[in-house]
Amino acid sequence: MNSRFFHYLSYLKYAFYAWGCVTALPELVRRSEHVLENIGFGVFLVGMGLALEGFQDSRLTAREIRQFRQARWFRRTILFSTVSFCLAVVVAVFLFLAGLVYPEMSAALYAKIREVGYGALAIGVGGLSMTRQKYDRFVTFQRQEPGPGSE
Repeated sequence: MNSRFFHYLSYLKYAFYAWGCVTALPELVRRSEHVLENIGFGVFLVGMGLALEGFQDSRLTAREIRQFRQARWFRRTILFSTVSFCLAVVVAVFLFLAGLVYPEMSAALYAKIREVGYGALAIGVGGLSMTRQKYDRFVTFQRQEPGPGSE
């Protein structure tokens, strides 16, 4: 496949972000009977949008080149992304196991909470995709940038 196809496919992320916000944000203002389903689906859509970030091409922008020259910035970014991924997975596992933690919970409520868990898991996978993409871009930068003392 052509890499431009995947790059253009990555622009679908904006549709997922918008759809997720339109689905989840109104539930924070008005409380309906489907609040957990809508928030869970909105979070899932945002996670799918994050996963589509990984389809961007690996050409570096001038801003990224400036940032990658500061190794401290890159380490912080990777650390933040990794911690975010781990936190999202922990939250998803907790939500999946909520029925065991709270056995008096009704089956209908547990199904709704599990939907939010799927959204948290999608956010985690999307964050992992973004971390991988950032690492690939950094490797591309290291190949392009001459090392110290190479002049």
